[in-house]
Amino acid sequence: MAEKTILFEGERILKILLADLGQVMDHSYHVDELFTFYQDWCRRGETFVDKYVHQIYPIIPGSTPEEQEDAEDNQTALRNAMINLYCAMDQLIKGVDRRRVVHAAHSHDEQVVSITLR
Repeated sequence: MAEKTILFEGERILKILLADLGQVMDHSYHVDELFTFYQDWCRRGETFVDKYVHQIYPIIPGSTPEEQEDAEDNQTALRNAMINLYCAMDQLIKGVDRRRVVHAAHSHDEQVVSITLR
């Protein structure tokens, strides 16, 4: 089956994502990378998101309660931002089998979200 790339207006989605990411205190992730992870969301859903945020903001045994609380807060904020982003992207391809998604990206220059389907 041939691949097909669909372009969507991306300014609104990016603004919402950035507002959500404003709740994360430590920015140890790459915003553009979050868009490319959409294909992982399409295959594994919240399981993928949970694993990712725990890798980015691990709760280290023996760390201070404040450090543990900060890690938990960052996990929650990044998790919510990612899920909100992916749900918004799901709406862009409403009615399409998500398993067909092979790539997604956001172009800052052109303010578009591209989703490639097979």
